[in-house]
Amino acid sequence: MHELADDAALLLSELVTNAVVHVPGTPQGIQLVLSRGEGHLVAQVTDPGGYLPRCGEAGPDSENGRGMWLVEQIAAQWGHHASGNGKTVWFTLRLP
Repeated sequence: MHELADDAALLLSELVTNAVVHVPGTPQGIQLVLSRGEGHLVAQVTDPGGYLPRCGEAGPDSENGRGMWLVEQIAAQWGHHASGNGKTVWFTLRLP
C-alpha cells in the first residue's frame, strides 16, 4: 500500500479541500472513510453540501480549478452520490 500513499494523499486533499471551500462553516461535518475493496483502495469524503464536483477548465495562470481534473487523471474511478443530508465524493486506486 506504500506505493499508493502519495496519490491517495493528493486526491484526498483535493476532495477535502473542495468540501471545506464549497461548504463554508462546516468543516466538522466532513467525514472521510478509507476502505480496501476487491483490488482497490476506496476513499470517500462526505459533506453536508449540495455542490457537485466537476472537472473545470483552468486557465494557464489560474491557481485553482485543477483538483477534480487531477482526480480524474490519477484515480482508477471516481464519482459522487447523494448521502443523507449531503453528498459523498469517492475515488478508487488500484492496489499494486
